[in-house]
This record gives sequence, C-alpha cells and structure tokens, in this order.
Amino acid sequence: MGQYSTLIYQSVDHTARALLAHFQAQYGKLIFIPLGISAKTPEKIALASSLSVERHLLRSFEGEEKLMLLIQNAEIRQVYNDFMDGLYGSLSFVGKTAMKALGMRMYRDDLDAQLKNNKLNKPSVYEKRKENLLIILRALFGELQANLQQAGVQVVFGNEEGMLSSMDEGFQKLAIFQ
Repeated sequence: MGQYSTLIYQSVDHTARALLAHFQAQYGKLIFIPLGISAKTPEKIALASSLSVERHLLRSFEGEEKLMLLIQNAEIRQVYNDFMDGLYGSLSFVGKTAMKALGMRMYRDDLDAQLKNNKLNKPSVYEKRKENLLIILRALFGELQANLQQAGVQVVFGNEEGMLSSMDEGFQKLAIFQ
C-alpha cells in the first residue's frame, strides 16, 4: 500500500493545518504562541501519524484500485494517540507543561474517561469535546477520501461488522460516542 504514502501524508498534513486553523479561530491566536504551535506543527503531526493512518485505517482489496477506510475503535485510538504524539512533540517546553497542567494532554484513554465523566456531570462540556473529536475525525477521513478518490481510487468505509454506508454511520457506532 506504499503507493499511497504521499497522498496519506498530504492528507494528514492538510487535515492538521485545517484543524489548527479551526481551533485557532475558536480559541484565539494568542493561545497558540506560548504553546509553541507554529507553521511547522502540521508537518510534525503528519510525520508522526501518517504511517499510523496507513497501517491502521486503510485496507486494500486484492487486485482492485479500491481501499476501505476503517472506522474501528482500536484503530482510531492508535491513530489519535499518534496524532497527539505529533502535536505534543511540536510544542515548546512551556507549551507541554501548560497542556499537562490544564489537563489538555489527552490520549484516547484519558479522553474516553473524561467524556464519560462529563456526559454525567457536565453535559455541555461533553457535547463540546464530542463535537471537537467529530471535527477531527470528519476532517481526517474526509480529506483521505477526497485525495484518494482524486487519484482514481475507489473508497469505501467499513468497521468490524462490514461495509458502512457513510463515515458518519461509522462514527455513530464508535464506543466513545455511546
């Protein structure tokens, strides 16, 4: 599947740039400066997570120009963690310390626990975190789908149960959103 590596890297890089722009607009540009988030951050995220995307989220069909994008709990957990590794690896020392102190350095297990807690105790925070995670997933899967299709590859979505009609159907079935 190595023939898609460049497309996957470009998709992850573009997704990281779009997400940083989205969160910068949401939280303000000034918060990014002390964290050390810069123009190089998306590259570092893409380097850390594009191979993970290729390994965990893509399955090929023998002899066909067709790929399945997997929307499965364990695979998305691994890619999310690698994405976060790339983000944290790009931060300044001050940024890493601040993110840790604010409880924002979250890997999927931390996020899962926080979402469950907030769902019960702080429903508005739960909805905000859930929406942010959906923004990340939709951006990544949408970018992958568009870039692969533009390269002439047929793309379908699937999970443990088989084929899915859409990526949103897959996201609704993820354990984190139950």
